[in-house]
Amino acid sequence: MLFFNIISVPVIKQVLKGEKRRNTVVRPEILIVIDEPALRYLFNINLSSRGYNVVEMKGNIDVISFVESNKPDLVILDLMIGSNNGFEICKALCEYRVSSVIAFNMRGGDADLIKCLGMGVDDYIGKPFGIDELIARINAVLRFKRFGGKKELEKIVKGSNV
Repeated sequence: MLFFNIISVPVIKQVLKGEKRRNTVVRPEILIVIDEPALRYLFNINLSSRGYNVVEMKGNIDVISFVESNKPDLVILDLMIGSNNGFEICKALCEYRVSSVIAFNMRGGDADLIKCLGMGVDDYIGKPFGIDELIARINAVLRFKRFGGKKELEKIVKGSNV
């Protein structure tokens, strides 16, 4: 279920990175933070085959340093890494707010969903989920980021007569 046809996902660099160059195509960089090697491999293989540049990490304090220095477009974070270390990393990523964050969790349930959304994640997925759902959510988060993200949405809402 996790292997599908290759789909290229080119993204304009100027849109995601804010540069003024035109027609420069770059692969969005996705940081996968998962401590299970087999799951990291499946994510990497599936996202790479769809045109994403994938970086893997097991999940420790180095995640924050990596995000601060490399500014990936998106972080996919397993909340169950270590002993609830995923929630600490999630909180730090949401406070730093350089990269978009999709969190996922084996437990699922409303409590973790509400906690993550309260922290500021861009999306939350309860396991089990299929790769097609993950790809759809990644595309939605990157599309939202490409068009200005939360700041632009706040301007639109504040300026509307709704």
